[in-house]
Amino acid sequence: MLSGTNNNSANDIDEMIKNFSNNKPEFKSGDEMIFYKDQIQGKTAEQVSTLLGKEISTRNLAEMLSLETAKDQGGIIAVSGFYFQFLVTIEYIIELINGKWTNILVDHHQDIILISESKIRIIQVKTKDEVEVTPGQVDFYREWVQKLFLIEGLLKSSGVDLEKVKVEFELVTNFIIRDSKQIKTKLFLSNTDYDYDEELIETECRQLIEKIKKYPISDINYDLIKSEDYIKNMLRRFKVSSKTSESYFFKVASDFGDLYSERTKIVKKDIDQLIGFLCEKCTYRDNPKMQLIDADQAKQIMLSIGHNNEIETREHFETTDSIRKIKNYIKSLKLNFRRASIYSVLEEQIEKFEQELFQCIKSGESIFSILSRYSERVSISSKFEAYLEEDFTEFNLKEMLDLVFCLKILEDGEVSIDSSQKNLLLKKIGESNYNLFQLGELENHHKGEIYFQDIFNSLSFEDQFNLANNNYMKLVLAGDFDDHDFEYGRTHEIQLSKSPLKKEMENIFTKVDQDTFSKVSFYLEVINGSTFLVRDLHDSRMKRSKNWEELKKHLSDNLGCKL
Repeated sequence: MLSGTNNNSANDIDEMIKNFSNNKPEFKSGDEMIFYKDQIQGKTAEQVSTLLGKEISTRNLAEMLSLETAKDQGGIIAVSGFYFQFLVTIEYIIELINGKWTNILVDHHQDIILISESKIRIIQVKTKDEVEVTPGQVDFYREWVQKLFLIEGLLKSSGVDLEKVKVEFELVTNFIIRDSKQIKTKLFLSNTDYDYDEELIETECRQLIEKIKKYPISDINYDLIKSEDYIKNMLRRFKVSSKTSESYFFKVASDFGDLYSERTKIVKKDIDQLIGFLCEKCTYRDNPKMQLIDADQAKQIMLSIGHNNEIETREHFETTDSIRKIKNYIKSLKLNFRRASIYSVLEEQIEKFEQELFQCIKSGESIFSILSRYSERVSISSKFEAYLEEDFTEFNLKEMLDLVFCLKILEDGEVSIDSSQKNLLLKKIGESNYNLFQLGELENHHKGEIYFQDIFNSLSFEDQFNLANNNYMKLVLAGDFDDHDFEYGRTHEIQLSKSPLKKEMENIFTKVDQDTFSKVSFYLEVINGSTFLVRDLHDSRMKRSKNWEELKKHLSDNLGCKL
């Protein structure tokens, strides 16, 4: 470990950072490093002057800079790249405040380094003005991976005992790096424990290892990259994370707000002020390009911006707002069915539905939190802020509640919400458990099922196990998607994507082999809850039903649920 870290010695941290910053190459590309070593390093001032020419005009310099920024990120994109890196940093500052780390070191040109007693995580942040690329279209195996892995050697030379400290590597991007024919990258999205099995790396990453060996940057510190065993060892502890700036913003707004209270969030103006505050207060004195943040500083920042009102905290929809919106919806629901053949029966069910929704709110939920899980897969999303136009919230609320009301009639039971799961909207309706999953901008249900699998894979083992164990295997795909080829009565196979940790096994009362979980398959019953179908049910079919059983059969046939 770091010498003296058990005593929280600032001097030891300082010494490590000095060594690190002094030894770390400041190059944006391998070509730049080679040029430096071949043409600059060891030369006299006169030799360098002769090489570069007597003068470089302002115009030529501007052209050179514009070419360089265009190659890397380009003008405004570079600025947005720094903003994205700050969002990533704030996410880890929240973890720092919560005690997971003791220090964060931010180098605005390259890396974020997280430090704790037993772990160091090295993070590179990359941005592009593209949604999706292959590994070969960027410098994934030509430079990015090598730069990350290099830093372990620099840490060792800076006083870190690698026998006692686990070093982890993460590449964070605002774009998706999809698998190519030869190189598999998506598997690294699931390496949440930074501890892949050696056999998996050997089997799945053979081509990637060869590519990394093929592109060692010319520097003495990169000699280790030529070793296959070394590369395998690094890849075992390597993770890729891909999120848009918008996704990071929503998560940061929610999680930072949670530091104050469960129902508090921050907005863009507040995050901008927080970034400015970090730049001003946390700059490392010996290297202005770096920021060193410890837990005390982070907590002081949090307290300062809260107590001095340097940012405004906003309350999510209060109970009264949620109840008002529910009342408005129930009123419109009754109005819609007022001429239905079995209105008296429907009215009774609508009134029960209203009371059940009120009970959900009284138990701690809000319209805001419900819609956030339904639409964004987070506990709190800034998309549903109270000061936004109400039409946006009302539309999503009606879409979701219309669907739930159909399921309520089908099950002929009470509606409640499982508040233990913060990423998915789980509802118990009668004797059945449903997982409501809005597809958003996805145009068909096939992509929706793939997206759900990705969300499922990102959950912790405990959450995955609880979903399966509590039989939340009725997946209701909702939203404005194309359902013309939806196959009713179809199931979708899904597997636990990770094995449990020992501490998670302690919460499982059945005696079972720890390694068997990743081999267990579960089957989702996929239900069509498209907006078009549900709207048709509400506007036409439900009104024409002559009795209760006929209505339930209509719903069962159209939604694809078994009675």
